[in-house]
Amino acid sequence: MKLLFNIFISMRPRQWVKNVLVFAALFFNPEIFGFRPIGIVFLAFLVFCLVSSGVYLINDLFDKERDKLHPVKKERPI
Repeated sequence: MKLLFNIFISMRPRQWVKNVLVFAALFFNPEIFGFRPIGIVFLAFLVFCLVSSGVYLINDLFDKERDKLHPVKKERPI
């Protein structure tokens, strides 16, 4: 369970707030309240979150040795 928690923290969910900007696309769609546009934008939000989290995880793996020397980054789970 701790492993899953550490992976989740390493995915930096607090950064996902930035991905909310994809919902702005709904305001440029004439069918703003349709199920399909909302579903597509929600899917885009999920994909953006997963892709950005994947990049964070890969970056943490590659920078693991350097991050050990950093006063803040050394506290990261990876």
